[in-house]
Amino acid sequence: MDQSRERGFEGWWEDRSTPEKVVAVIGFVILGIGLMFLFGLVVMALWNWLMPEIFGLKRLTYWQAWECSP
Repeated sequence: MDQSRERGFEGWWEDRSTPEKVVAVIGFVILGIGLMFLFGLVVMALWNWLMPEIFGLKRLTYWQAWECSP
């Protein structure tokens, strides 16, 4: 069996060159930021769909929903 396979993620990471590592880190940062913005959108959509109808609460803007996200 390949040694890098036995070492798991650490083996995979060590087998990458520096430019590949930089691109991977930048990709994960962009992915994380995108997921944060998507989470705010989901919170806003669910809130504005349910809460005003059920409890008579006011609607949220995108930025209000994003601030309330954990």
